[in-house]
Amino acid sequence: MAGVPPVGTVIEGNVRSYKATHNTKCDAHLGVRYWPHPAEIPLIRVPTEVPHNAITIFMDGSKIGRKVGAAAVIIKDEIILHQSKYKLHERCSNNQAEQVAILRRWNKFKIYNYQKMQKT
Repeated sequence: MAGVPPVGTVIEGNVRSYKATHNTKCDAHLGVRYWPHPAEIPLIRVPTEVPHNAITIFMDGSKIGRKVGAAAVIIKDEIILHQSKYKLHERCSNNQAEQVAILRRWNKFKIYNYQKMQKT
């Protein structure tokens, strides 16, 4: 009425703000001085053996100047099952090209799995 929000609304906002900044389930902000030095960060270990019947999918999207494209390949047991490339509109961003590659491969992978299940 007087341009002042209701007390209940203000309290609810304060409670939400408090929970967002004091939530122990979420990561807390870590000051720069507490960041680990890059030399101390553990290396990511890549498995040396690939499980039998593993399917590997490579995807990439890129933009160079006005040329934008996406490509992907599905490999199983060192055999190329499917590969494709897509030329995209020049207004697409690099991120959009990456997303197209992921989306197209995901759809193809779902179709491949469906067909594989139908044969068994």
